[in-house]
Amino acid sequence: DEYVQWRSGPGTLQAARERTQSRPLPDGISVETVDPQTPARDMQKLDSLTQTCEVLLPAGRFMRGLERPATCVMAKTASGDVVATAAAVAQRHPVHGTDQSVWWGMLATAPAHRGQGIGLTLGAHALLAMADKGYAAFFTGIRSGNTPSETLCAKLGFASSDHFDVIAIDP
Repeated sequence: DEYVQWRSGPGTLQAARERTQSRPLPDGISVETVDPQTPARDMQKLDSLTQTCEVLLPAGRFMRGLERPATCVMAKTASGDVVATAAAVAQRHPVHGTDQSVWWGMLATAPAHRGQGIGLTLGAHALLAMADKGYAAFFTGIRSGNTPSETLCAKLGFASSDHFDVIAIDP
């Protein structure tokens, strides 16, 4: 698979702050952050949602922040259904030249909840959570032609670059 790498800009964190302050989640939807105590059933719901949206998440130890600094936020209904998610992982090795640039995104929203701005708001929460951990540079990958993702990322100050992410998996 191949993705165009989009990178955050100087206004990204301000755009994220403005988004979280001006656009609360719809009634009946709450935000929860994945941590080491998040129940396995919630991790399974998160995985199920992202797979139906063709979004691949890192291993649970990364999502829980046990391997590297990370955040994963999920939107849940009052009945406990996971309807959206966003995440960020400082995945690069600490001595790598770009170790302060964080992989952000992994945005997924259940079809019945799309069009309400939940993904954009959760994405903003994930950016701010990583900023609270000392990070200010972010990148994500978008498949060429994925206009909805490009539009969402642009609203948070991301722009396409001349770099690509290529993923090859041998089953």
